[in-house]
Amino acid sequence: MAWDDLLAYLNTASSLHTFRERNPEDAKNPEGDLAVRFWKKLREETKAQPGSEEAVDVEWPLTLMMVKRT
Repeated sequence: MAWDDLLAYLNTASSLHTFRERNPEDAKNPEGDLAVRFWKKLREETKAQPGSEEAVDVEWPLTLMMVKRT
């Protein structure tokens, strides 16, 4: 996923919207709001990995349990 796409995805989180409603002063932070600060820190921490300048691999581990009624 491109870095800009990751930031856009982070901005869709309902928990982030709730945080913004309860903490409107966070938007005035000179380093950006919570999502931007997290995104920048994540980019900074992954710089040492090859290819991380352009994109990041994002995984959503899921478990699916299928049960048959008898």
